[in-house]
Amino acid sequence: MKRVLARLPGYNPRRVLIGIALVLLLVNLYSWLGGHYRTMKVDVDSKVALLESYQRQKGRLVDLSEREAKLRNMAGDLKKRLFAGAGESEVASAMQIKLQSMVKTSGIESESIRPVAAPVKDKGGKAERIIPLVVKMRLTGTMPEFLTFMKLLYGDETPFRIKVMTVRSYRKAGVKIFLELRGYYQLNPGSDGLDGAAK
Repeated sequence: MKRVLARLPGYNPRRVLIGIALVLLLVNLYSWLGGHYRTMKVDVDSKVALLESYQRQKGRLVDLSEREAKLRNMAGDLKKRLFAGAGESEVASAMQIKLQSMVKTSGIESESIRPVAAPVKDKGGKAERIIPLVVKMRLTGTMPEFLTFMKLLYGDETPFRIKVMTVRSYRKAGVKIFLELRGYYQLNPGSDGLDGAAK
């Protein structure tokens, strides 16, 4: 092989070795640059993915902030509409007066309006939570009077919820109604709660 190469014009073993070394160096350099490029590409792709994820989360955070503000406003509006007092007896009296006023305005007759404590599971501070109070009502009158009462009940800003309702005919054109309503209240800040009101 050396003889064949020696016959070639301009053959110099040193140049051949340098050429081979340069080719190997270029191959290694190309391989190293390719690996480095792939590593950089993976790094850039992961950073782009993280940035896109961050932008999505940021968009969701804005949506959540808007929703939280909306819910806070709704909670504030609801608190304004609730009954409030130092204890259950004070609130029960206020509910009874409110319902008697509606009964009188509608022209229907009330046999009884009786607030009853609703069973409540203790969740957090008593002054912070919304507490239900059941009011049982027995009414008699005509159907138009009852419908007027219902219109007043649902048109009022104070939230009442009907849990049980029984309507049956009474005498000739009248009706006898049994209602079990649920009203809601919060205790005034600094009150002793239900136990303090009972003392």
